[in-house]
Amino acid sequence: MKAKTGTVWLASLISLFLLLGIWQPALAFPPSSSMPQTYSGDRLVIGETFTLRSGETLEGDLIVIGGLADIQKGATVNGDVDLLGGSLKLAGEVVASINAVGATIELEEGAVIRGDIHAVASSISGLEKANLMGTLDTFTPTGNVWRMPIFRWQPWINLPSEPFNFLQRTFLDLLRTLAVAILALLIALLLPTPLDRISQTLIHEPFLSGGLGLLTLLVMPAVILILFITIILIPVALIGIIILALALLLGWVAVGYEIGNRLAELFKSVWSPPLAAGIGALVLGFVLYLLGFVFCLGGLLSFLIGCWGLGAVLLSRFGTQVFRTAPPSSLSAPRPEIVRPSPATPEEEKTPKE
Repeated sequence: MKAKTGTVWLASLISLFLLLGIWQPALAFPPSSSMPQTYSGDRLVIGETFTLRSGETLEGDLIVIGGLADIQKGATVNGDVDLLGGSLKLAGEVVASINAVGATIELEEGAVIRGDIHAVASSISGLEKANLMGTLDTFTPTGNVWRMPIFRWQPWINLPSEPFNFLQRTFLDLLRTLAVAILALLIALLLPTPLDRISQTLIHEPFLSGGLGLLTLLVMPAVILILFITIILIPVALIGIIILALALLLGWVAVGYEIGNRLAELFKSVWSPPLAAGIGALVLGFVLYLLGFVFCLGGLLSFLIGCWGLGAVLLSRFGTQVFRTAPPSSLSAPRPEIVRPSPATPEEEKTPKE
């Protein structure tokens, strides 16, 4: 079947990430019983083996990241199956579509896919044994694809002159943006309160955060170089490099988290910290990628955002406090932290004070 190289791979990447925002915090099902079971809600599998046995039904989407999913004969997934660097062994039925990026799909005798198969740089076997009711859309970056005609270079657009370099860089940049967004989701899942404090510091002290971050990026390379020259302090220099890298990453995620919160307010909804951080980082990376085609605007904004986030991380002492030089005014009240003390019980409120 002829491969389509249009918007298939972009749709697969974006749909895969958006599905991550609604996954339930369970990586495996409860122990199976003798009776067929029906599981409701989406399921996320990261680096593990997941088995949907015969007679069992998943009422939701299945998302596999670097893991193995085995859907046995007689099992049903009433949703999409999304793969990122994982493997799928299908002998049962998938009611919706299969979206795969860098994955391996093995279809066995009697497998049914009622939707489509969208595959980017993925391997598919056993297609002749399965019943695919939709269409097969694949995109594999080969030498012929890289040489496909593109628009010629324009003076106001910073595009590489060779099609191979342009398409390869585009594909890798989009994958990198998706990876950073997934990493932001995981960081917000593990550190929601420190991330919220850094985000508040970003808003309360934007200029001080940017200035401190810029000063740190200018001074730290010289300090690290001096430590390397001393030889005996090389371990200290390596530790400093690691701490600086972690601070830059945490600051970037905090900026994405704040963007996600603003988007949630725009849509008049409430998003969880992982969802806000993931979508915010994805939007931030995609916008900066597009701005990168106009002169050096994308690189300059990336540097400024990095300084801004780094300074906020340092001012908040890696999210242990909200830094504020002046008391908050009534016009800019601080956002309450995620972890709050439990409210007083009705009995305590009714107790008169002596």
